Amino acid sequence: MAFQEDLKDKVWKLAEEALKDDQYFVVNVIISGHQPNMKVLVLLDGDDGMDIDVCAEVSRYVGYQLEEQEVISTKYILEVSSPGLDYPLQLHRQYLKNIGRTLKVTVEGESKPFKGELLEVTDSNILLKAEVKEKGKKKVNYEDTEIAFDSIKEAMIVIVF
Repeated sequence: MAFQEDLKDKVWKLAEEALKDDQYFVVNVIISGHQPNMKVLVLLDGDDGMDIDVCAEVSRYVGYQLEEQEVISTKYILEVSSPGLDYPLQLHRQYLKNIGRTLKVTVEGESKPFKGELLEVTDSNILLKAEVKEKGKKKVNYEDTEIAFDSIKEAMIVIVF
């Protein structure tokens, strides 16, 4: 397990080195499987969306460095992509870029997730215009709901058609 944590840190640093534009950032590095069938997934995002060319550059750089430094001694799969809408928000920066979008936020100690428009992001919390359904009624009301970052278990973007 220590190897995977060290590898994750190493890949994260390499990906950050490869990002030349400050608008792009590393969201996560996920190591799955074990040698000789290991997968290294690097998730990148950008303040104004992600560019496929940036993913390709980071992939080439990280792959080259892993080979050159002989970090992984067996075959592996390296994948570099954006997290996509089905991946939870993890970084403060991701919340900022999604102001105005609808989120479903699961909170510690709450039985049901909050769903609503992300109105504001501060250093310590988010503000949602959350849907509030009255019991037994179909009418939906909205209430501004402040949620502390440290109480968020998961926040997903809701695709609204």
